[in-house]
Amino acid sequence: SAISGNAMALIARDRANTDYIYFLECQTPPHDWYVSISWKTDEKLLSVHLSDDGLLLYTLSESRLSSYVPDPFDGILQRRWTIDLAHGEKHCTAIPNTGAMIALGSSNGTVTVYLSGGTRAWSTDLSSIITALAFSNSGDLLAVGCSTGDLHIYTGHGDPVLTRKFDKSIYSLAFSPGCTNIVVGFEDGTTQIFGPDLGAPLKTSTFVCPARHVSFSRSGETIL
Repeated sequence: SAISGNAMALIARDRANTDYIYFLECQTPPHDWYVSISWKTDEKLLSVHLSDDGLLLYTLSESRLSSYVPDPFDGILQRRWTIDLAHGEKHCTAIPNTGAMIALGSSNGTVTVYLSGGTRAWSTDLSSIITALAFSNSGDLLAVGCSTGDLHIYTGHGDPVLTRKFDKSIYSLAFSPGCTNIVVGFEDGTTQIFGPDLGAPLKTSTFVCPARHVSFSRSGETIL
């Protein structure tokens, strides 16, 4: 996960092919990180997300989407809820910094947004493999990328805002901190930065392999 304040979470897999979630804290940034929770799982984890305040943690595995509350004092993760996923489908996830919701995209073309309590807020069927999701920091906007090259922008409540069609699959998405720009990574290694109207690209860069993940720095001045 991204570093959230003085906390972060990561997935580790040992030589016995067992997965662990590590919850790390830092008392004097940017040094002196220590592990406060080491949590063994019975799942093959694909991703982990941590809310900006470090109070909510979400994991995606091959079979389920789960929500936890980290408890560093007792060294445990308290599972809040779990949603079982359809076997054989591939999924991607995204959360806003607030952690108030989580978006789940499926290879069957469905996008579903769940609230932090596990209830479903809204869902839509795009009839195309969902390959990338990204929330704005506040959760007011959700970007959805598809294998067909379609890019959809929704409000956090599920209302359509904008749609644009590209001629190549979208692999990654990220909003700038102020939602003034969005960066799109493609299967051919191209990344493009757009303004909020998704008009002509503000900048294009090309790499030698697919751009599988993109993100903005907190200042919005740098893209990784």
